[in-house]
Amino acid sequence: MLTSRPGTVEKYLAESRLKTPAPRGEPLHPDDIQRTVSRYTRAVSHRCWQRALDLGGPSAPRTARVSVKVLVAPNGTVSRVTSNGNPTGYPALPRCITSQVKQWKFVTATGQTEVDVPFVFAAQ
Repeated sequence: MLTSRPGTVEKYLAESRLKTPAPRGEPLHPDDIQRTVSRYTRAVSHRCWQRALDLGGPSAPRTARVSVKVLVAPNGTVSRVTSNGNPTGYPALPRCITSQVKQWKFVTATGQTEVDVPFVFAAQ
């Protein structure tokens, strides 16, 4: 016959509930993601790409590509941004883009959402 000390089972059950991951909510709808990205990309282009062009020398390429991975919290704030790409001639461009994207506000959702956003720039 197994016996336990008083409160041991209750303590185990309470601890196991704490370790059980919360159910995953629904991520943002793709239409909501597209609306948000579209709303902010012009500002990123103006603040980051135009500045990069102004600071780049005559030998700097006239195009650049930087992709960012954005983790959106359920409350719509950006909880993490990482960039992929370091365009030749524009070393500050990825840092500028990530600092801008950190300020974006998405609609709320019941779960986290991970979004890949490519930025492709071309001088005009």
